[in-house]
Amino acid sequence: SALLARPSDAAERKLADVLSWGGKHDEALAAFRRLRVAKPNDTELLVRTAETMIWSGAPTDALLLVAASLEMDPDREALWPVYV
Repeated sequence: SALLARPSDAAERKLADVLSWGGKHDEALAAFRRLRVAKPNDTELLVRTAETMIWSGAPTDALLLVAASLEMDPDREALWPVYV
């Protein structure tokens, strides 16, 4: 069924977290990207995406993602620790 084919956002977010913690970074990043399409302004998703990029060996990509977000909205305080 369609419900089984597409998990809820909460379930996909949890799955992305578990995948990232388990070292399955590519799969986690794909899940975070899907979630960010639906919620592009979700700061927590952005932070988790950046953290997973760092863990996957792509700190420059993480920095660019966070820097672009901070340019659009420098008051997103939760992003500063990832950026600095």
